[in-house]
This record gives sequence, C-alpha cells and structure tokens, in this order.
Amino acid sequence: MTDGAILSIRGLELDFPSRVGIVVPALRGVDFDARAGEVHAIVGESGSGKSSCFLAPLGLYAARPSIRGSFRFEGRELVGLGERELCRIRGTGIAMVFQDPLRYFDPSMRVGRQIAETIAIAEGRSPMGLPAEGRGRRARRLRARELIRSVGLGEPDRVLAAYPRELSGGMCQRAMIAQALAGNPRLLIADEATSAVDAGLKRGIERLLRSLADERGLAVVYISHDPASVRRVADRVSTMSGGRMAEGPWRR
Repeated sequence: MTDGAILSIRGLELDFPSRVGIVVPALRGVDFDARAGEVHAIVGESGSGKSSCFLAPLGLYAARPSIRGSFRFEGRELVGLGERELCRIRGTGIAMVFQDPLRYFDPSMRVGRQIAETIAIAEGRSPMGLPAEGRGRRARRLRARELIRSVGLGEPDRVLAAYPRELSGGMCQRAMIAQALAGNPRLLIADEATSAVDAGLKRGIERLLRSLADERGLAVVYISHDPASVRRVADRVSTMSGGRMAEGPWRR
C-alpha cells in the first residue's frame, strides 16, 4: 500500500474494444488513493472515466477491456486476477453502491433474504446464489435488522419483508447501503449514489456516507458529477476529465 492507503491506483490505463475493431481509450495514467476513515470524492462530467477507474478492474463490465497499470487493494494487485478471485473480494473487501438500486437488487427476492445471503457469503457459509437458510439463519436475520437500523431506516421488519419495488427510492438506496455493509467491507465505492433521489433524501444519504467513514473507519470513494454534494461530504477531492485526473487530490 502507498502511504497507508487501503486502495492505491497507479498509472491505470484502460482501452475498450469496439465492434469495428477500433480500440477506444478510456483511462490514461490515473493515480488515486483511498484511506481508511476518509471520503475521497471524484468529480467530473459524464463520460470522464470516473466509474471506469473502479468497475473495470473489479470485473464489473460485460465487455472485457485491456487494463494496464496497478490497482492494489490492501497491498494486493487486482489487475490480472480471474473472476473467481475478484468475486471473493467484491462485497466482502470492496462493496459498491450504485445510482439505481432497483437495477441491482433481485426483484424476485425480499430485501431481508438478499441481505442475509450477503452475510452468509461473508461468513463463508453459503455459496454465491444459494439462499441463506439453515444453521445461523436467525443470527443472520438479527444482523440484517441491525444493518437496516444502522442506515437510518425505521420499521426494520417491514423493510426486510418487502420486495425492492415496494420501497421508496430513498429507502431502497439505504437498504442497498445496508446490503453493502453486510459483508464488512473495508472500502465502499458509492457511484452516483445520491443522483436519483430528491434534495432532502440526498442530504440524508450524504450524512450516512460521512458517518460510515467517521464512525466505522471505512474508506469511501464518492463518485459524483455534483460539486455541491462533494463539498458537503468529502475529505479529499480529485477531478477527472477525458480519462485523466485533471486536478487534485486536494484536501478540504
């Protein structure tokens, strides 16, 4: 790790193949660090490469880009790892929160079961995709209830029993953060996590992300196109443009 960073990115370059055989450059020479207990924001216009810095090295793009450079999590190089090894890191080491939780929750499963499944996977008791049943089921449900409360949702039993479509946008986003925390990650990447909610709900989620860094000691990467939101939540800020880090990081 570099200077105590949980995540250290150095010289990251990314090219996407096109349908006509032309290589499309997406990132060029990106350097970035995320440290425990801090919110490091990346701000930039749509298409600047903010999300690609993290989604591509973690294997979260359907298209397989060419990746060069270094993406180290807790000292371990992730560039070049296979899908099975990356799957072990996603969720339990690095967790993601996206703009639209309804796209990432399973619509056919109740929220509580999905959170319990994440807990079971983190404990090594359930293979990916199988329901969290059997021994420890009650303990996992209690843990899921604690997580729902910890993200500021009242009536946890009602939330856990609901399908994602039955929750409001703000409730669903907080439930997704609870699911992200279920694997006890050390790094949380919030990719436009406040973009799809109204101003009041946005402030609440910003405060929640801030508290996760302050109280849990999480390293939080906050990806946003909204400079005002970044000013409210971030310790450090970097600006991306055209696939490069254009400014920063500077400390607020």
